[in-house]
Amino acid sequence: MTEETANVVKKSKFGNLPGPGPGRPKGVRNKAHVALKEAVLQAAEEVGWDGTGKGGLVGFLKRMIETDLKAFASLLGKLIPTNIVADITVHPAEVTDEIMTPDQWAKQHQPTAH
Repeated sequence: MTEETANVVKKSKFGNLPGPGPGRPKGVRNKAHVALKEAVLQAAEEVGWDGTGKGGLVGFLKRMIETDLKAFASLLGKLIPTNIVADITVHPAEVTDEIMTPDQWAKQHQPTAH
């Protein structure tokens, strides 16, 4: 084993385990990301609508709408969920020879609570 190979083996060990370390546990948020997010929100709140903090974070976002709508729309798109889970129950209409009144139709098609 050459000296160069020995260095590679030493760098790839974690304790007595081969390979890289275990990393961040599943479900634990990246601390740097959380700190950056908090700093961005604080900065926007301090700037506000007028640069002196007027309106706080909401004021900043209102100014963003007026000055850079494209960036605001992009931000909004990142906040809207991409997956919506819904439990939908469909009740087929009854077919009859009778003509229903609007009240009868509404009663038949009334949503049911789960």
